[in-house]
Amino acid sequence: MANLKQLSINTLHPEFDHLPTWNTERCLFLANHIPLRDLNRFFKFWTKGSNPRLKYLEVLGHTVTDWNGLMKGLQAEGKEDRTRTVKEYTIWNCYGTCARIKIINYQPIRVAIMFTVSE
Repeated sequence: MANLKQLSINTLHPEFDHLPTWNTERCLFLANHIPLRDLNRFFKFWTKGSNPRLKYLEVLGHTVTDWNGLMKGLQAEGKEDRTRTVKEYTIWNCYGTCARIKIINYQPIRVAIMFTVSE
């Protein structure tokens, strides 16, 4: 795939299986269903050095009932606001690069997951 600055995808059911191989700096998904298992797998690949060009990933979709699967198996430092609508986690890859994962739960049905790599 070509080197892309930005990639936007609008789909009902996204699949993140090939996301680690996409060579893009910014990626935006608009989706009805957010596959947390696939996103978790992508975060694990990123911590092992996959997709080094990616600087920003945003996934917008419907609320998911169980968020525990998103951060499962990741060594992340996290914090949560008092209203439990915003959660932030920090992860590092094998090169020492830091990334922030921010989860915003817009009540009652929308959710945003933002993955931002530090410079």
